[in-house]
Amino acid sequence: MPIYQEIITHIENYIKNGVYPRGGAIPIEQELCDMFKCSRMTVRKALDELVTSGILYRRQGKGAFVSTIEYDRLYSLKGFTQIMREQGFESSSKVICFEKIQSDQKIAQNLRMMEGAEVYYLERIRMAMGEALSIEKVYLPVADLPNLLKYDFSKLSLYETLDQEYGIKIDRAVQSINTIDVSGDAAQILFKKDNGVVLRSISTGYDKNSKPIEYECALYNGYKYTIDVIISK
Repeated sequence: MPIYQEIITHIENYIKNGVYPRGGAIPIEQELCDMFKCSRMTVRKALDELVTSGILYRRQGKGAFVSTIEYDRLYSLKGFTQIMREQGFESSSKVICFEKIQSDQKIAQNLRMMEGAEVYYLERIRMAMGEALSIEKVYLPVADLPNLLKYDFSKLSLYETLDQEYGIKIDRAVQSINTIDVSGDAAQILFKKDNGVVLRSISTGYDKNSKPIEYECALYNGYKYTIDVIISK
């Protein structure tokens, strides 16, 4: 096995076993060079692969760190609150806006409604351990969810509320993910600086009858998330 691959395996095993905790720093390059008796170039090759795969992320001048969150909504359809709970993180949300609006062409198309029909617009900052991890903008049909405005989604899970109060579960989703540059308010919220790169997820969630219930556009801090995809035949 090439030495750089040994380094990758070592780091992955130590993360799995909790020796290198999520959000924590791994040994600096020189320590890894001494540990594996190899050149810095070999260590950097291993770290580059781990960063590319999303297992690690770098902070300029501070080294490499373990990605904080494994984000598995692609195949599990769990909400943010449930994912954080299962991974042992204390989560919170800040509601930026929650109101009724008229749907534009794109929203109406994804929710299969007439353009101009009323939808709920819910924008939230999602946080774990007090740190902003994502900005979510969700659109839901008013006709299917009467009186939804009475719920406080700074404290409640949207998915759990849909299930418990309306008997609606998101059964499947069609999701598109890409990376984009952001600036302004979004960059300040997620990175505390003027610009950054985010994972953008655009998805439509359907109930068991294939009726669209949720249209969402979300921005995720790419340094904090690992997105796993399961592909089966």
